[in-house]
Amino acid sequence: MGVLPVCLSAGELEDEWAGEPGRRLRERYAFAARHTESTGEATCLVISDLDAGVGVFANTANTVNTQNLQGSLMALCDDPLLVSAGQEWAAVRRRALRVPIYVTANDLTCLYAPLVREGRMDKFYFEPSRGEMAAALRALFAPQLGAADVKVLLDAFPEQPMDFFGSIKARLVDGAVRRWLHQAGGAQGLSAALVERDGAAMEPEVSLAAALAAGEELAAEQQAVLDTRLSLQYMKGLE
Repeated sequence: MGVLPVCLSAGELEDEWAGEPGRRLRERYAFAARHTESTGEATCLVISDLDAGVGVFANTANTVNTQNLQGSLMALCDDPLLVSAGQEWAAVRRRALRVPIYVTANDLTCLYAPLVREGRMDKFYFEPSRGEMAAALRALFAPQLGAADVKVLLDAFPEQPMDFFGSIKARLVDGAVRRWLHQAGGAQGLSAALVERDGAAMEPEVSLAAALAAGEELAAEQQAVLDTRLSLQYMKGLE
């Protein structure tokens, strides 16, 4: 798309030093603005899983970093052309360019309400229709699976989200790698096989039957997680 994403992950939104995540956010934003000014290349700031980094959940406590970071985000939303990255306020100059900020989140309700209100944040909910999912899956499994095969796959797992079907494709690739390792003689023959780099031997088996089998395995794993719930054994009164 010709846009350079400057990224910030949820794991960088907390720090042992108070105020550091807020400074990190402003520095990434300032870097993106400088890059666009100096090169002319469009940039954006992407914050992944914001709710995991600064969200408020039951039985958890906010930190100073949580407050500072959300305050810094609100300040950038209100005045995106003026940002301090640690220098004296008199040295802060107003920039001519603003940088779009994109955040991903699973649950916006656990974020500070004034941050997500209309006017500060435009929200786009990824809820693909069946037709959109079918189009994405045809591209994902092309050319082995056609439109009819994709329909069967969707009918077999009607309540599953898009990432479930991406995991099916990944499971097929993992199976190809395991078969290749077995053919190479296991760990003993791995070095020689890597030197030869026989990539053709690692082509995944992409067929409707294989995709359905992988989907059944993944669905069984999902159910096992729900059924086990070992946390209830160690944290009495959780429910």
